[in-house]
Amino acid sequence: MNDAIHRYRLTFGKRGAARYIGHLDLQLSFERLLTRAQVALAYRGGFKKRPRIQFAAPLPLGFIGEAELVDIWLRQAPEPSALLNVLQNAAPPDLPLCRVEPIALRDPGLSASVIAADYRVELAEQVGDLSSRLAELLAANELLRTRRNKPYDLRPLIEDCSYQRNQGALALRLGLRPARTGRPEEVLDALGLDPLEQRIIRCALVLDQRAEPAPQQAPESGPI
Repeated sequence: MNDAIHRYRLTFGKRGAARYIGHLDLQLSFERLLTRAQVALAYRGGFKKRPRIQFAAPLPLGFIGEAELVDIWLRQAPEPSALLNVLQNAAPPDLPLCRVEPIALRDPGLSASVIAADYRVELAEQVGDLSSRLAELLAANELLRTRRNKPYDLRPLIEDCSYQRNQGALALRLGLRPARTGRPEEVLDALGLDPLEQRIIRCALVLDQRAEPAPQQAPESGPI
């Protein structure tokens, strides 16, 4: 059955009202989108079959996503450009589709491949000494924080951070691994900025090209 299953990676945006859709509701939204597009979905087996869909990493509520990733498995192999056109016509305005590419079945799973994320933080106002605050933050050996009542060091999770003064924005690359996730709102708090007053945009997800292939599976298929 594996020969009849085909995997595609979609790049999409999450903006407008969709910024406030939680991860589970986002999955349901994509299931409805794919059903409207009438693509030949492959299904997971089990008591209640569900379309085989895998997102890269949840996006926190209120954040804008410019290049979010989701893999889908189909029982047919349409041309990527044709599939993109069908999905774009079915997608709501706040979940725009911008890219489709075929992915090998044995390629690593998305959720296990993400190692970092790039963010742009558009500042509500200019902060005169932000450059010196940022230099101090990057020079620190450790930045002890607390998450869920557990202490952790934020500093090694900040892979890159720069102040784009002419754009009034911060550019961040933060680690995004299981149990080692850097959050832009915590970086902002460490800089003395209120995260709720800033516009936080996840621009890209960074994938580990060295990740191990996923085990072979044969998802069951069924009617849409």
